[in-house]
Amino acid sequence: MTPDHDRPQRPVSAPARRRRRRVGLALLVVLAVSALGAVVLYERYLPNLRVLRPGVFYRSGQPRGIGLPVLGLMGVKTMVTLRSKMDEEAQAEAAWCRRHGVCFVRLPLKSAPEDIDAAVTEILAIVADPRNHPILVHCARGKERSGLISAVFRMELDGWSNPKALREMYDRGLVPGSWPTFEDYVWHYDARAVSGETHALADGPNAASAAP
Repeated sequence: MTPDHDRPQRPVSAPARRRRRRVGLALLVVLAVSALGAVVLYERYLPNLRVLRPGVFYRSGQPRGIGLPVLGLMGVKTMVTLRSKMDEEAQAEAAWCRRHGVCFVRLPLKSAPEDIDAAVTEILAIVADPRNHPILVHCARGKERSGLISAVFRMELDGWSNPKALREMYDRGLVPGSWPTFEDYVWHYDARAVSGETHALADGPNAASAAP
């Protein structure tokens, strides 16, 4: 009996090659549709979700629907909303946080410099405590208010310059000139080094992952 490995390989017929190509193309289409579906899913239920530092700080627009349990799977412990409205979506978010033991912080971010300062101080205090991590900071669209707070995070904890932090705000959807008070605040912001804990976080083992 001739061993299998000594048997001559039969040539693959043209119809078989065509079937294999069709199967391969079908698999590629399925993968592409799945990837597109994931993008649509995130943009609908977790708009503009971004990870600034894994396990520490995330930003997004208003989470809704299945986006909330996705955040639960990501292990988010603290949700900070910068929105002033407590509409149906915001109320659903607060209720979900209560049911799942997630700390819900409502901190409406207004455009007056003193209001921005107060919000920044409070959020930096939240970030400085590792027990609050991971933290999601969000506004309605994930472009303006969350962009400002993310810029402060970059300058305080990642050591970014003001122009670099402002550029990321634009890259993430803020239209230049549309929120002059926010843009001016970031441009002139002085890193304040609010606490030793904040310094420890900035120098921690995850700091390297913050680079874009």
